[in-house]
Amino acid sequence: MKHLLPIILSILLLTACGESGRNSQLLERAETIMNDSCDVALSILQDSIDASTLTTERGRAIYAVLLSQALDKNYIDLTSDSIIAPAAEYFANGNNPHYAMLTHYYHGKIFLNQNKLSDAIISCTKAENFAKELNDDFYLGLIYGNINNAYLATDNHIECIKYAHLSYNHFNKINKQPHKKY
Repeated sequence: MKHLLPIILSILLLTACGESGRNSQLLERAETIMNDSCDVALSILQDSIDASTLTTERGRAIYAVLLSQALDKNYIDLTSDSIIAPAAEYFANGNNPHYAMLTHYYHGKIFLNQNKLSDAIISCTKAENFAKELNDDFYLGLIYGNINNAYLATDNHIECIKYAHLSYNHFNKINKQPHKKY
């Protein structure tokens, strides 16, 4: 009987580690195929990962930002920040520039969908800082496009033109680099 408890604890630990490892692999797979097969990435995130089994704050945050990204790429507009909230909280301090950029960008899109234009611009500006740090022309183009849309909704045509031009310039840089694939 006294040896039964350590055996049960070992089995539970191995089961938990196995699920955690499986979730990590699925998150990595979803992120890898996000740009080429966003529908498959969304399916992995919604159908293959039980969010309640994500045991770490980081895992829940990555899941949140990837799910927000997959929904957006599948033309499902979010109007609530409940999905991205764990990522917004976890990556707020910029402990991972890539995920912080994605989090702020998709949070900005949600604010834009909510017609909270000032919040959208603020969130996109935070994303811009991380995108510049990462030298990511693709996301800079997207970010500036979002800011352009926010200014368009406010009828501020001067800022609208400025950000449309910035967006164009960053996408144009990508077009001059045929080896990059987005």
